[in-house]
Amino acid sequence: EAEIDLQAEELSSLNAKLSRIQGGLSGIEEERKLLKEKVGILETVKKQLTDKLANREGEIQNLGRRLQLHTDKAAESEIVSNDGELKQVEEVLSRCVRERDLLVDE
Repeated sequence: EAEIDLQAEELSSLNAKLSRIQGGLSGIEEERKLLKEKVGILETVKKQLTDKLANREGEIQNLGRRLQLHTDKAAESEIVSNDGELKQVEEVLSRCVRERDLLVDE
């Protein structure tokens, strides 16, 4: 009978250990589910941020093209302006040459 009591105690001890292990496994499983949900949320946020980044890069490229267009137009405008100034200088120079020629002829 003592042996039966000893075996019953061992069985009870083993059942307690098994119960604690199952409780630990249950906690681990809950933690795994929670982590899996968090990973899903993080992946969603990552995709949103990646999309926003791609949009921003597109906007930056578009702004770069617009800036280049404005720079080109400004350069053309400056050339036209410089052409106008050049024509004025040429006209003044021509008048000076004509006046000189008139003075030389006199």
